[in-house]
This record gives sequence, C-alpha cells and structure tokens, in this order.
Amino acid sequence: MFSRFNWFAIMMVMIFCWNSFGHSFDEVDVNLTKVEISSSCDEMLITFATLSGNFTFCAIKNARPIKLCQDCVSVYIDVKNIYYSILNIEDMGGDTCRDKLINLDRLQVVKSGFDYADKLWSRAFCDSCFVFEDHKQPYLKPVISQILNISSELNKCISETLNDTCKKCEKEYLLLNEVYNNMRADTGQNNFCMDIVDLMNTTRGNWSGVWGCCNDRKKPETTFLSISSGVLVASLLFYAMLFTFTRKTEHPVIPQKRWKQKFTQRPSTSSSINS
Repeated sequence: MFSRFNWFAIMMVMIFCWNSFGHSFDEVDVNLTKVEISSSCDEMLITFATLSGNFTFCAIKNARPIKLCQDCVSVYIDVKNIYYSILNIEDMGGDTCRDKLINLDRLQVVKSGFDYADKLWSRAFCDSCFVFEDHKQPYLKPVISQILNISSELNKCISETLNDTCKKCEKEYLLLNEVYNNMRADTGQNNFCMDIVDLMNTTRGNWSGVWGCCNDRKKPETTFLSISSGVLVASLLFYAMLFTFTRKTEHPVIPQKRWKQKFTQRPSTSSSINS
C-alpha cells in the first residue's frame, strides 16, 4: 500500500498537471515559477499547493542523474517560505492561518505536504551543498563548484577523445578524485550532498567499467594473480620432485611369537595340575 507521502506526491503532480494544462512540460521552468505571498490564508493555501507541486515535479525530473539539490533549491526555498508564512501570518479577519489551515486539519494535508518536501531535501543532504546567508539566495560551496567544473572538463575530454581516453583524460579524473577525497577528509562527514555522491559514483563506475581505465585496481589484481600462480606452480613442482626422487622404503615384518607360545604352554600346565 502507498504511504501517506506517496499519495501526497501523486496528488501534487496532478495539481501541477492541472495548473499547467495546455502547456508542454518542456516549456515549464520550475525554477522561475514564483507566486507572491498573500496575507489571505486561502490564497496562501493555493500558493502552497502550486509550489509543492512544482517541487515534486522538479524532484522527479532530476531523479536520474540526481540533480535535486542544484536544480530544485529555488523551488524548495519557495515551499519553505510559504509554509512558515502560513504558520506565522494572520488573515484579514485576525485569525491565524496556522489554526485555520493546520491545527483544524484532521488529515494534516498541509503539514504532510511540507514534510514530504523537507524530508526529501534532508535525505539528499542538500544543505551540505550550499552556503546559506541571511536575505540572500543560497549558493554552491566553492568545493562543490570546483568538483562540478572538473567533472565538466572530464566529460568534455572523454567526448572529444576517440583513442587513448585513459591516458589523455587521466589528469582530470585523478584531480576530480583528489578534490573529492580531500573534501571528505576535511569535513569528516559521512553524508554529503547527494548530487556530488551520485556524480562521483557514476564517474568512477564509467571510468572502470565502460572505459576500462581503472589502473589502480588492475595492478593489485595482476600482482595477486601472479603471486598465486607462482605459489601454485612451486607446490606442484615440489610434490612432483618428491614423488620422483623418493624411494619407497619397505620395513621387514617381525612375526609375533607370544600368542603361539601361550597356546603351546597350556597343555603342559593342565597336565601338571592333573598329576
């Protein structure tokens, strides 16, 4: 059965499709969809529904490869702002929108909608991608921008190289790994921006699997196979020489006479008793 968040995601996509009826999705720029915050609770509810649908569409659109953090940050900030406005703003009648839209909502649709967007953002660790400053749009951390730029240079090198891709593009690949590993070592965190983690996993997989350029794995495997083969051949030669040059020694069998003596002495013992 679908969970509450799954049903909400489907509902948001349907709302977005309805609001975008008559327009192709290719013509929709979800990062440019802005709706002004109104003091009316009902209008804010409609705004929240629209922005939540935009975020859901953006998340699905950027699911593979993962670019949720980079491409959906503006929509997420909009959803977050309108939700906190609902919590804090009063309508024209003096009633708080929190009481009207959240506290009296037995289904908790608005809260579930925000929790869906917020938890998805948190699971992707998108906050670790950006620098957040007051009254400014968040921007990518310098190391994140550096990784993305090096990755673009690597992809450009691979696309323009027909032969010897491993040698010609090795510099960019090694630099990309170095910057990424240094970032992990400096931060000391186990969880990073999912956009970068997915980028590195895909790049490393293609480098070793598609292009066959992973020399750091080939060398240990070759060394291990060489050593194992040498040990196996040496063992076979040892046992072959042992079988060839060793003579089988036969030890003489000494007959046991104690049982024979015991049975031969019984009649004399019995005859002495009778006498």
